[in-house]
Amino acid sequence: MEVKSETKSLYGRGYLIVNGKNYDIELYYSPFYDFRFDRIYIRDKSIQYSSKIHLYSDMSLCLYHPVIDKPIMQIVPLFKMIPWITEWIVFYNQWKKYGVWLNKEIKH
Repeated sequence: MEVKSETKSLYGRGYLIVNGKNYDIELYYSPFYDFRFDRIYIRDKSIQYSSKIHLYSDMSLCLYHPVIDKPIMQIVPLFKMIPWITEWIVFYNQWKKYGVWLNKEIKH
């Protein structure tokens, strides 16, 4: 982890291996971002934008609803989001197979 002064954010990069596939993960976390502090990306060109797979238009992951799932007057801390990245990948792979998001969701 490092602090990126140009984005005023905490920055980290790493890899997750899910079902034998390596995923390049990049995350930014900052109180200066609108609506939610996190911007978490999977750097994989095979993942294309679709609101059906819970991505924002900037290709960051939609891991929770920024109003409904966030505690009142609080934030969702980064350490709670880290396991959700793996869950997102698992549900994404199921979506590719079945054509439906198999986790609870709020439609975009």
